[in-house]
Amino acid sequence: MKVPAIYNFPPFFTRQVNENTWQSQKSAWQKWIHIWCREHRITQLTIHSGLLECPLIYNESIHRTLPLPVFREIVEDMVKQNDAEWTQKKEPRDTFWVYWRSIAEWGDIITKWLFDTGRDGAVCTYYELQEQCKEVDCLEEGLLHKVLESLMKKGNVELMKGSSGKYTGFKVLSTS
Repeated sequence: MKVPAIYNFPPFFTRQVNENTWQSQKSAWQKWIHIWCREHRITQLTIHSGLLECPLIYNESIHRTLPLPVFREIVEDMVKQNDAEWTQKKEPRDTFWVYWRSIAEWGDIITKWLFDTGRDGAVCTYYELQEQCKEVDCLEEGLLHKVLESLMKKGNVELMKGSSGKYTGFKVLSTS
C-alpha cells in the first residue's frame, strides 16, 4: 500500500487552526481513510479508544496519533459528502460505514455477479452471496442490506425475511 507522504509529517496529526489549512488537512485525511480501508477491505469502523493504536490514525514511526475528536470531525465531514454514513440514526454515533465504493458501485458488482452466474429468478441468501462473490465478502450485514435495498428499488431483487424476521436473502428478479 502506498502511504501518502503527508502521513509522515507530524503536523498532519494535529488539527490545524487556519481554516484553509484545516480544509486541506481534512481532505488529505479523507483520502487516507479511503486508501487504508480499501487496502484492508474494511467497510465499517467504530470510533473508540482502541483506534488510537491502529495504523489508520497512529503513525508509530513518528509517534503521532490523530486525536479521536479530530477523527470524528473528519468523519462528520465525510458523512456530509456522502463518503461515509453513521450506522446509528441517533446519538451517540460511533460506528460508520466507509464508502470507498459507493452503494451504486457495490450494487453494480452484485448485479454483474448475479448475471455472470446465471441467477435470474433464483433465490440467494446473504451468506451465499458473500461466500461466492468474493468482491462483497467485506460488506458488513447492514451495509450489504443497504446495497440490496438499492437493487430492490431498481427492480433487480426482492428481499426475503427468514424465520427470525430478519432479512436473510433475496430473489433475483432481473440482472439486466
